[in-house]
Amino acid sequence: MNSDNWVIKPPDVSIKNFSDNDFESLSWHDVPVRGFYFDDVENSFMLLIDYVLEWIHPNVHKIDNTYRHWQIPSILKFIWINDIEVNLKWKNWAMQLSIDEIVRKKILPPTKASTGTFYRYEINFSVPRDGKIILPIATSFGLHLLGEPYLYDNDENYKKYLRELMKSNIDKLLKFF
Repeated sequence: MNSDNWVIKPPDVSIKNFSDNDFESLSWHDVPVRGFYFDDVENSFMLLIDYVLEWIHPNVHKIDNTYRHWQIPSILKFIWINDIEVNLKWKNWAMQLSIDEIVRKKILPPTKASTGTFYRYEINFSVPRDGKIILPIATSFGLHLLGEPYLYDNDENYKKYLRELMKSNIDKLLKFF
């Protein structure tokens, strides 16, 4: 069966913004990172990612023995970070970043005068292997989906999709940066 003979409905993305309350329901496995940015006004750290919405088993698409997936360009934002530790070392790897998991732990306020909830985030990467970014103190996080789901088939087609999305949504993107 070739790819023209199967149809898989895209996942629902009527909800475009996720926050602290949604953290446990989100999956980060194999999420590619396209870039990152620091905002010194609100002390935030943002990653431009391709959030994986849904994995498609080879038994469903029946093209080959590889998993396919629906993904969507997104911004992952950590707000009011206090420090950051970055440990990324590429050795004999392509210059890529791929998230394996994000671990969140509630922590005590940094000072007696601090109010609100504070978290420690650890972003562990599968590429580069053993890479991580640690945010020892942050007040919250947000995931903002941009565009529409894209059934990932190869990098060249996806790059074309991203270029078109950027052109048509530049104002929307700039509000995050």
